[in-house]
Formats: sequence, C-alpha cells, structure tokens
Amino acid sequence: MTGALDTKMRAVAETLIERFGKSVQWTTYTDSVDPIAGTVTRTPSASTVTISPPVGPNSAYEPNQLLDLGEFEVMLAASAINFTPKVGDEVEIDSVTYTSIAADSIYSGSQIAAFRVRLRR
Repeated sequence: MTGALDTKMRAVAETLIERFGKSVQWTTYTDSVDPIAGTVTRTPSASTVTISPPVGPNSAYEPNQLLDLGEFEVMLAASAINFTPKVGDEVEIDSVTYTSIAADSIYSGSQIAAFRVRLRR
C-alpha cells in the first residue's frame, strides 16, 4: 500500500537529484540465452538519466568493505527512470565509461525512492 511517505520521499529524491545532479548516458543490457546453440546475446538499451554528484571512497566509509580508488557511488531517483539499475550496467560520465558493480534500492515505505549504485572505472 502506497502511503504519504512514499509520495513525499520519491518527489524529494527526484527534485534533489535533478537540481544538483549530472546528465549521463546509462546503458543496461538484457541477456538472451539460447541453450541449444550455447550462446548468449546481449541487447543494449541506452537512456539519458540524471545522477547525483559522485561520492568517492574518501567520502563514504562502509565497514568491512574494501573500496578501490577508481570506485564511487551515485544515486538515481526511482521515479525518474524506467529501468532498474543492476550489476553490469555501463555509465558514460564525461566521456569515460564506468561499470556498475553494486546496486541497492532505498525504500521510503513500500516503494523505492532511489537507487544507490557503485561504479568502477
């Protein structure tokens, strides 16, 4: 059941990320397996999205996690995108391609308000 918190938090996430974020090219892949031929076909789907300013390893410490210097985290407003970020997605930021190595959902009540994604160069 969607409540007042869902509506408010989703709107806040979208407003803040749109206002302070950066527009990037986000590519998700859908894999199709042909078990008879033993092949996998990857189909890309590119979208222009707005991400939050990146937070690097010096700014975000997570217990029991080893952060590579080429890693950082970004957030996407769930209500502003039409896909679910996942491991293996590619993001082009300032002509540099990064790969998603982790994706978490941040809930506000029963709905997802934002996605937190860790990217690696």
